[in-house]
Amino acid sequence: MKPMKLIGWGILVVVALIAVVFAIHNHGAQTVNFWPLPYALSAPLYAVVITALAAGFVLGAIASWVGGRGWRKLARQRRRENDALMRELDGFKAKERERALAAPGGPSGEAAAPSRALVGKGG
Repeated sequence: MKPMKLIGWGILVVVALIAVVFAIHNHGAQTVNFWPLPYALSAPLYAVVITALAAGFVLGAIASWVGGRGWRKLARQRRRENDALMRELDGFKAKERERALAAPGGPSGEAAAPSRALVGKGG
């Protein structure tokens, strides 16, 4: 198991144990009033706290998701540009391969560079 994954599981276990201990010690009923509405709810304190934390987590996740829409849009644009450039590069590579195969001497490129045997000695 990777060390970071192990640390993550360890933190999860500690948080779960804290939540269980909190729930055991705070099982007394608590009345929550929804002012200015005429509604009231009686529930165990741990349920009220855990529900409030969960609601805060969900609202924070939604706010983060909405706030990141510009970055996601930019990432989609860059991905499309990258894909287009990769297709263009593949086309250039294919043309270069065709040109190399059609050149005298084949793909090894022997005809492209002058042979050292043909170069005269002396000077």
